[in-house]
Amino acid sequence: MRLLHVSTNATFGRYRIGAALGQGGMATVHEAWIDGPDGFARKVALKRVRQGVDGAEELSKLFSDEARIASHLHHANLVGILDYGIEGGVAYQALELVDGTTLEALRAELDARREPLPEPIAIHVAREVAHGLAYAHRATDENGKLLGLVHRDVSPSNVLIGWNGDVKLSDFGIAFARGKQVETAHGVARGKPSYMAPEQATRGTIDARTDLFALGCTLHFALTGKSPLEGDEVLLKMLVGERAPVEASLPEDLRTIVAAAVSPERRERPASADVMNERLDAAYRARSSRDGRTELRTWLAPIAKRMRREPATEVVPTAMSRPALRGGASGARRFGALLVVLAALAAVVGGAVTLRGVASVPPATLAPIDAGTSGLPADASVAHDAASPAPDAPPAAPVAPPPTRVSTRAARDAPASAVPVAPVAPPASVAESGWIRVVAGCEAARGGAVALDGRTTGDHVPTTLRTAAGHHRVRVVAPDGTAFDGSVEVTAFHTEGSPAWFRACDGP
Repeated sequence: MRLLHVSTNATFGRYRIGAALGQGGMATVHEAWIDGPDGFARKVALKRVRQGVDGAEELSKLFSDEARIASHLHHANLVGILDYGIEGGVAYQALELVDGTTLEALRAELDARREPLPEPIAIHVAREVAHGLAYAHRATDENGKLLGLVHRDVSPSNVLIGWNGDVKLSDFGIAFARGKQVETAHGVARGKPSYMAPEQATRGTIDARTDLFALGCTLHFALTGKSPLEGDEVLLKMLVGERAPVEASLPEDLRTIVAAAVSPERRERPASADVMNERLDAAYRARSSRDGRTELRTWLAPIAKRMRREPATEVVPTAMSRPALRGGASGARRFGALLVVLAALAAVVGGAVTLRGVASVPPATLAPIDAGTSGLPADASVAHDAASPAPDAPPAAPVAPPPTRVSTRAARDAPASAVPVAPVAPPASVAESGWIRVVAGCEAARGGAVALDGRTTGDHVPTTLRTAAGHHRVRVVAPDGTAFDGSVEVTAFHTEGSPAWFRACDGP
């Protein structure tokens, strides 16, 4: 969004309208003031639903959903909503006005001048976003019920950086939360492809770690100028289990942080935004002893003067919400074509990608909470990790380690049924069961025999199994006797068309 130097003397309800700040597919944004007695005036960003466009009724519902979600969020690292209403049939939001720029625009300014973004600054910005996400993921409604919030669009254009040192995450327009009026249509992947986790791109089960994947991509962008997912071929490879390429020139600690966050396997990502923040904090402290906000503000001062002088500076006061995939019609067509390619690829690789055609992709779901370990209500609909339980919650079960490869003579000689693992859970009702898709992940495991919780199933890779909801141990014994062990969590949301995935190995 570009600053449009247009001022008006118009009024809208109790708001005095100023410069037009920008327009998106869903709304227009202007500077505005709320005037009161004794010289009181509060400057805000006034966001109004666009009129006379296709799907205006759905836009209004999306706009209402966004306002309702934002009304529960009060945090220094999230753009705050100050007012919501309908004036003359037009829905509006009054939002906190951030005097600054976006991470995307800041990086573009630096790249144009061949100037670096210092590592401590990039880390601090990501750390502040992690603070905001940690709060949003735990947010509750007025009755204390978990909102089940997943932002789904963490990206450089939605990270606002104030000249005063503020860092705020904006735009909950496509966030996933309980009780929304409008849910994403079948086959529509909302968000930006270059910052989209595999489970989001394939309309699978999403949770807080979906946002951490996007934050990892955003940190990589801040450090290098690009997301590790740039290029259609990278997304295609990730959806069949390959890992995104992380810039080799980054310091080891930052490579480790980014690589973990953008892992295709959620269990390998940080357990929560709090955990990611701790890792970022350690990386920051290894580079600077100064307060992060002070360092950011001091470093920004000359850049702010320069960018303010330029008439076309991007100064997004609050990121524009769009009702579908960013990038316009051409971007949507491009990503739609990519999904068709993924569907074809799924057939070639034996179902490792669960898409069977764009129209048949099930809607995204939120992983349920295990009330026995989280301390949260049993009907809450987002998976919070063991590292960030609800207040006064009992300790959660440890996160299961990633699959380990076993290749010993004992493993080769022992039958699959002899694996010393937990016994199979008792049969569950249909409502308490889900599906697992077991795939090879490498040539060595193709055609391997499958054992679930210590019992041979009689199936061979690739296969799809129905089992009780919960944690399960999986073993694949390859034709040459090599054994691959790991675990997987199955929920009632894992349908036959959108199962939980288990890959026997990560590479050849």
